[in-house]
Parts: sequence; C-alpha cells; structure tokens
Amino acid sequence: MIPEKIEKLLGIEECIRYYPPNIDEVENADVVFQGYREIDVYIHIPFCKTPCSFCPFNKYLFEDSKVKSYLSALEKEIQIIKSLNDFSQIRIKTIWIGGGTPTDLCDDDIEKVLTIIHNNFSLEYVKEFTIEGKPVLSLFTDAKLTLLQKYKVNRISLGVQSTDQRYLKLLGRGYEPDDVFSMVKKIKQMNFNLNIDMIYRLPGQTEAEVVEEVKRVRSLGIDHFSWFPYITHQGTAMANRVNNGELPQRADRVLYFDMFNAVIKTMNEEGYQQYTPYYFAKDKKCQYHIDRWQMPQLETLGIGAGAFSFFNGWIYTNMHNIKHYEETVNSGKAPVVMGKKLSLMERITRFMVLGIKFFEINKDDFEKISGAKIDVFYEKELKTLEDLGLVELREDSISCTMLGKAFNNDIANYLSIDSAKLISQPQAVDLMKKGL
Repeated sequence: MIPEKIEKLLGIEECIRYYPPNIDEVENADVVFQGYREIDVYIHIPFCKTPCSFCPFNKYLFEDSKVKSYLSALEKEIQIIKSLNDFSQIRIKTIWIGGGTPTDLCDDDIEKVLTIIHNNFSLEYVKEFTIEGKPVLSLFTDAKLTLLQKYKVNRISLGVQSTDQRYLKLLGRGYEPDDVFSMVKKIKQMNFNLNIDMIYRLPGQTEAEVVEEVKRVRSLGIDHFSWFPYITHQGTAMANRVNNGELPQRADRVLYFDMFNAVIKTMNEEGYQQYTPYYFAKDKKCQYHIDRWQMPQLETLGIGAGAFSFFNGWIYTNMHNIKHYEETVNSGKAPVVMGKKLSLMERITRFMVLGIKFFEINKDDFEKISGAKIDVFYEKELKTLEDLGLVELREDSISCTMLGKAFNNDIANYLSIDSAKLISQPQAVDLMKKGL
C-alpha cells in the first residue's frame, strides 16, 4: 500500500522527458556546437493517417501535398544547422525518426527522409537507427521494410498500445489485434530489432486485464517492451471524454501501484528485466533512451516541427505549427521558438532528475560529473525521500525502492530546483494553442 503521507509529495505523474520544463519564448537559441562530442539525432515527422485520441505530441492529419513541402523544409533546417557547425567534430551515436507516424508516408517519401539523413550526416558511428510505426499492414509493407534496411535502419518501435479490441477502439488506433501479431512476425522475419509500446491504466481497465495483456505479448520474442501508464494529457480527445464523464476514470494511485507491480512480475516470468519505469529488455536495451536519461545525459539534436533539443547548454523546442516552421526555415533562420539556457544549478540537478529514471545513482559518479557531493547537495531531499520509502540511501549509491520505481517522476520532480517543481512538461497540445 502507498503511505498516506506520500500524497503530499506526489503530483507529477507524466513522464519527465525534458529538464528543466519551464522554458520561455526566445528569439533564438545558440545552436552552434563547441568542440568534439557524441550526440543523438531526433527527426520529427508530424503526420498520421489515423491520429490517436490520447496522443499529446505534435501531429497533423496526413495530406500528401503537406508532406512533400514539409520534407523540403526539413532538409533546409538541417542545412541551416550544418552551416552553423563543423560536423567533422561530431559523432552521431543514434538516430530516431518519430512522429506522428513516419511509416504512414509512402515509400518515395520515406526514401526522401532517409536520403536527406544520409546525404547530410555521417552515419559511420551510428549504433542504433530507429523508426516509429503502427502495425497497419496496408502501410507497413514488405517493400517498406526492405527500403528501411537499404538505408541502414536497424530498429523499429511499433506503437501497439493494446491487443484488446475494446481498448484499440477507445485509443483510435485504426487496426485489429490480429494485425499486431502479423506485423510482429513480419518484422522479426526481416531481423530488425523490435520494440513495442504498450499502454496500461486505461479508463476502466482492471488489474486482471493488464496481466492478461502482458501475457498475450510477452512470449512473442520481442527484444524490447515499453509499458506506459496512461496519462490524461489535457486537451487530447480522450482526456476530454474522461473529464466529461463519458469514460471511466483511470485507476487511482493505489490500483496503479498494484498494476505496476503486476506488469513487472509478469514480464520477469518471461525473462524481461525493467531498467527504467517504462522499459523492459532481456539484453538489447535502447541506446537512445540510455543516452537521453542516464547520467551523464548525451545531447540530443531535434530536427523538425515541434522537435525538442538538449543542445549546447540549452533546452529548446522548434516551432510546432508546420506553416510557421516552413516559413522560418525557408527564410534561412533556425526555427527555435522556446528555450532556456541552463544555469549551473539546472545543469547539476539535470544529472539527478533524469538519471534517477535508471533507479540508482552512484555517489562518486555524481560528484565527478557535477562537482558536488550528493549527500550535501541533496541532504534535505534525500532524507525526505528515504522517510517516505521512495529511496534507499546506501554507502555508495542512491537506489529506488519499488515504490520509488513506480512513482519515479515524483522523485524527479522533488529533486528539481524550486522554479521547476510542479511544472508540467511542454506538450504540443498546449504549445499549439499559443500558435507556436
């Protein structure tokens, strides 16, 4: 059970993907590299043929003409960034093409995206090249998979979310449960590394249904699973239905904690080990996730409308509105619209806020990277977290308890500087309201 006193601390349930979250509108951010480094690259393709009711990310209903003009602008943004930087000093470690649903693009447009990447970046040191997709058989064809292999894409992240027909309809996914299993089989036969994203704690979902869902997919021989508890992102269609009483409320915190434990137990039975609150693997952990979160975090260069970056000491986001994005890059300017230059305090706390997602922080490593002793820097916070049963304070490390793993974002929020506490992550549904 969750101690009642923990409720005073808990309050940020959404995944803390970026830190700090309190970014402001800026004229520009310094997107110029300084010296040699390894980075990850994220490419955003904001188009979907079947937009989902729960998704808070930057997305637009697919239109062929809009795709082609967008890809032209995407290439121009890359050229602007290249004009500001010496990429001979840069090693790209991973590439992730996300969205939206990139694989909804036709083969010619997918090839255009991949050609842009290959023509503008050296892929010599890339260890992992991921593209997102949905298990829609008519769109994710053998020809498309062959094309991905031709351009060295070696990993597919498949947004499955559920294999229950009732929940697939609720989520607006646009495919049937059998399509999921057929798609998984096809991808595995072509020897891609494969992740599938799943969602639990859906409106009205029971713990027994969650366990049954895990059992249906855990034995498919998939390399990597993501299990995300559903978050009611305000402004999305499904959150509106929950708020209006059209749908049941999702499980409360107590039942969520039971679901969280059930997912771990049921995945462990098949040999999968949890390495963040959401990710499970046998041996093929996701390098992109490790780089973004594990201390010390690598820089991520985000390209495309609505892409976020951690770059040259800045957290910043590109314009979300594709019309504004295209106009800006076509005029020769970087499309940065909101950002924040990290202070010394924010740089230090970033190591911990994101690093705690891997459940353990080595004290010596923190001091080497930050220049601060963790027991001194976080003395009050760590004592509170220990008293609440969220962490264990060991001689050489800080380690999350099971309760701390389940409510990991609340730990991260508590470790933030005061100006960043209890601030929601920037979401497209909010930023688009501002016309950005």
